[in-house]
Amino acid sequence: MQQTAIERLLPEVIRQTSTPGSPLHALLEVMADLHAPSEAALDELERFFDPYRAPDEFLPFLTRWVDLEWLFGEAPPASALVATTEFPGGPEGLRDLIASGAHLAHWRGTEAGLLLLLRLATRREGFSVAPALDGAGSAVPFRVELRAPDGPPKYRELVDRIARREKPAHIEVLVTFRDE
Repeated sequence: MQQTAIERLLPEVIRQTSTPGSPLHALLEVMADLHAPSEAALDELERFFDPYRAPDEFLPFLTRWVDLEWLFGEAPPASALVATTEFPGGPEGLRDLIASGAHLAHWRGTEAGLLLLLRLATRREGFSVAPALDGAGSAVPFRVELRAPDGPPKYRELVDRIARREKPAHIEVLVTFRDE
C-alpha cells in the first residue's frame, strides 16, 4: 500500500499533520515499506498454484493438494526445500507429478497408472509389469513382478513405496531392479 493510500485512510485532522519530516510522515513511510513484500506476493499469487511456476520450496505443499504427499515417505524432511531437492525425480519430477495429479487419480490401481506414476516420479523409462512366475514357470495368481531400472537407494525406496501404495489391494507386487 502506498504512503498516500494509507494517508487517505486517516481522519482529516490527523492527515493534516503528515508533512515531510514529521513523525507521522515517517511512520507512514515505514508502514508502506512493511506492506511491500506482502503486496509483491499478492501481485503474483497465481504463480504459487501453478506447479511449473511455483518456487521449489512450495512444491511439497502442492503435492498435498493432489494427494501425493506420501511420496516423501513416513517422515518427510523438515525443510520443504530439502524435500524437493532430495526427491529422486528432482523438482521437475515433482512439477510433472503435481500437474498430472488429476490424471493419475483417474488411473489409480491400474497398470497404466502405476507405470505413468513411476515414469513421472523418477523421470526414467523402462518400467514394466509382468505376471510373477513360480519355479516351474507358471504364473502365480494375484502376484505380479514390477521390473524397474536399477538406481541409487533413494530411488529404489521411492519405487518400492509407489509399488506398495498404487497396486490394487488384491495383488502382491514383487519389485525387481535390473541394469539398464
